[in-house]
Amino acid sequence: MNGSLSERIRSVNDHPVNDDGEFIIYWMIATRRFNYNSSLEFAAQLAVENNVPLLVIEEISTSHKFANDRIATFMIQGMVENISTFKDNNIRYIPWVETPLSGPMGLLKDVAKRAKIIVSDDFPTYYPNRAINAAGKSIPVKMYAGDSNGVIPMSWTESAHTTAHGFRRWIHANFSRCPETWPKQNPIPKKADLMMSDELFNSVMKDCSVKLPPFEWLWRCSEGGSVGKKALSAIDIDHSVGPVRMAQGGRNTAMRKLSHFLTDRLERYHLDRNNVENPAVSGLSPWLHFGHVSSIEIVERILKQNDWSPEHINPSRKGAREGWWGLSAGVESFLDQIITWRELGFN
Repeated sequence: MNGSLSERIRSVNDHPVNDDGEFIIYWMIATRRFNYNSSLEFAAQLAVENNVPLLVIEEISTSHKFANDRIATFMIQGMVENISTFKDNNIRYIPWVETPLSGPMGLLKDVAKRAKIIVSDDFPTYYPNRAINAAGKSIPVKMYAGDSNGVIPMSWTESAHTTAHGFRRWIHANFSRCPETWPKQNPIPKKADLMMSDELFNSVMKDCSVKLPPFEWLWRCSEGGSVGKKALSAIDIDHSVGPVRMAQGGRNTAMRKLSHFLTDRLERYHLDRNNVENPAVSGLSPWLHFGHVSSIEIVERILKQNDWSPEHINPSRKGAREGWWGLSAGVESFLDQIITWRELGFN
């Protein structure tokens, strides 16, 4: 394993590697993207090392109490985009939306019978955390989880930080080591052929009792409006909370919003982030929450855009909201928001 990436990978269970396994599974349940994905990068490394293909399963849970049309539409829009992305990168990808009949791990349990190792996403709260713990116990295959949640690996903090000021001081003392742990933009090793053959895929799915959702149904769900509403009526979720027409899930929309923010809003973030008429916010919260974009990518782009290096650091401002980075007030204010305040919840 890449030494720096190891800071973001943890073992979920003590089960052995399945020596007879025919592929590596990446069970995508939180980091719902191809780029800047520690779990996917690690799974690809394992596939190369073991000379087996990689199978990516993205699951959307509909059994939690907050499941509704708005969330499902946004997530499926990202899923439809991932279908094209993984195809373009020659990786076998299964999009799967949970139904009441299939159960939360129905597909994974069936497919994992022939897997060598499973890798999933390390997310500390709510559904992903429960799902990882349950799968690690019930599926008798070696399982790992990758942390792509933020700029700072969760493994680095030994105790909870109770104040933003204390956490900020800790960040300033440790940030210079963080970029070494960041996952790559492209997680697949060069010249690696990780595609699962049609023959193996069809054989695995033939042995699987869970049926996959038709691509046409996923596309209809992603359309929103009356088409999406009708398609989503097939699953048991709250249909009273409809999708937001101007908020399309997926990386492509997130990248457009990020470019607009970096060009037109970042430098006045410290002045206008609470301006009702012309707010200088990124507007990326939903895409960050559902894993369609990485905060690592956002921070990396900001630092590159400003030609930042550790030489810019003003050590006399350690722990201060402004001045430590040696950048403009708008940039420093946003970095404090997306690193200190956002990652306080993870660490």
